[in-house]
Amino acid sequence: MTRQLELLLLLQAEGKKSVRELARQLEVSPRTVQRDLDALSAAGVPVVAERGGGGGWRLMEGYRTRLTGMTDAEWRALLLASGSPAADELGWSAELESALLKLRAVQPSASLPHASALQSRLLLDGEGWTAAEKEQPHLSLLMEAVLQDRRIRFRYASPAASPAPAAASSSPLPRERLACPLGLVRKGSSWYLVADELESGQLDSAPQEPVRKTFRVSRVLEARLEAEAFQRPKTFDLPSWWAASVADFQSALPKPMTAGLLVTADALARLKRMRYVSVDEGSVRLREGASITASGSCAGQPPVPAVGSAAAELPTVSADGSAGEPDEADAAAAQVWLQAEVRFDTMDYAASVILSLAPEAAALSPPELRRLVRERALRAVRGHEEPQ
Repeated sequence: MTRQLELLLLLQAEGKKSVRELARQLEVSPRTVQRDLDALSAAGVPVVAERGGGGGWRLMEGYRTRLTGMTDAEWRALLLASGSPAADELGWSAELESALLKLRAVQPSASLPHASALQSRLLLDGEGWTAAEKEQPHLSLLMEAVLQDRRIRFRYASPAASPAPAAASSSPLPRERLACPLGLVRKGSSWYLVADELESGQLDSAPQEPVRKTFRVSRVLEARLEAEAFQRPKTFDLPSWWAASVADFQSALPKPMTAGLLVTADALARLKRMRYVSVDEGSVRLREGASITASGSCAGQPPVPAVGSAAAELPTVSADGSAGEPDEADAAAAQVWLQAEVRFDTMDYAASVILSLAPEAAALSPPELRRLVRERALRAVRGHEEPQ
């Protein structure tokens, strides 16, 4: 959009403006704005100057092209979409602002929603709690390939590899891929490319049946457009395919599991601070069956006897996972023992956490978790045996 057209649309959308206000919004000098106003007037645009303290430039009353059919609800939806970070990441933010300005210029002011009021009442925060992916330098090119149905050649870093530019790494480059890009999806702060990859990226290879895959855009190391276009599959529907892909991915994830643990009050407090661990507060109880509060004190029970008294004897867990009588060293070092139901993301993670809390934690159930903890503990013992 030329500067003079933008000036005209500003006057039409926002009414009377001083030369200084126009210069600030257009990011030019007041002298440049004055020249543009003179040029618009010479071209037959009825710009009118009002002198005095409250003066400025405006368009003659009635000079407006009206856009019909835009309701307040449609305007709110359009303004809401303009707050999406996707346009900025694709390099389209300037074009979006220009389009909105044109629409505001031709919309009757009586029908315009109060944009500032909407912005003060609604905030879209598209970022997750983790750091957003900023290094996606090939996103615009991939979008161009998707829109033009053109093949792309690219190198793609594996999940374990760093997505740093190839020049900054001494490791061998990943193989070059050839694919037909079908769509882009933004999930959270990450972009994904859906494409039909040809099994061979070599031009002299025999034609291959394409394999539909999803690629994380931040892992694309190099990319370039091919001159050759491809025939887009007529039956492909991006929303349907993405929903099915996400469902398949989630079904393949390890299932969370709940374990019965025997822990000290200190170990229980540490568990509650861990990520990917959830303690069922209602399940926490003394080993003998008394209830206990979240702070570790007994609910409706007398204070726990001091270590060394008969009532304070603590259960221990033997190498096979069974509870037994404590020896003197255990009783002297341990606190009150509690039972609790704890949810972990995976059994592997549960075993790692329990061993990290040892000897103040032991698995009571399920049996497969007890076996896994015992096997790892025995391997650790063997690895630390004194050499003969």
